[in-house]
Parts: sequence; structure tokens; C-alpha cells
Amino acid sequence: MNINRRRCSMVWWKIVELLYLDNGAPNVLEEGLRMEVGDGHLITFWDEVWLGDLVLKESFPRLHALAVNKKGKQWENLMKMLEGVTLSKEYKDKLIWKHNTSG
Repeated sequence: MNINRRRCSMVWWKIVELLYLDNGAPNVLEEGLRMEVGDGHLITFWDEVWLGDLVLKESFPRLHALAVNKKGKQWENLMKMLEGVTLSKEYKDKLIWKHNTSG
């Protein structure tokens, strides 16, 4: 990133240093930031920290390797698929017959 230091205030220059300069030290500001999911338009599914402490491609490398669209924003498809899913600690997982509505 090409930044003119004379145009930045001291505070902003320190912020820029924290964000963009690699001095080998952990980047506290960058490590402290994460995306909060809203409408999902700004978040890339695999490459942003939005669930847990790692990007999903690091948490689930096998799934990432199988993904067709690695840079996509697959929120709408994911939300449609999860609409009918309800998690409950009261019930154990069970095998059901999918061709009958009562299971």
C-alpha cells in the first residue's frame, strides 16, 4: 500500500502501521477484528472470520478443497438449506424414512 506519511495524522499513521506493515509482530488490530453477519453482502464465505476464530477454509480444509466457488458469497443458498433445520439438545439424531412425512 502506497501511503504518503505527511498526509496522515500521527494517530492515523499508527493505525495504518498496525494494519498494513508487517514487522513480524502479531497484528493486534487485525487479529481483534471479525465480521458480524448481517445481510452477507460483504462477507466471503470461506475467507472471512465470521464464525469461530478462524476462516472456514482453515477450519474445514477438506470442504474448502471440494468447494466449486471458493470466492463466492453463498449465503442465499445456505440460508435456504438451513431454513427447515431445527437443532434441539432435547432430541438425539435419528434415522428417518424420507419418503414419508411422519418419518
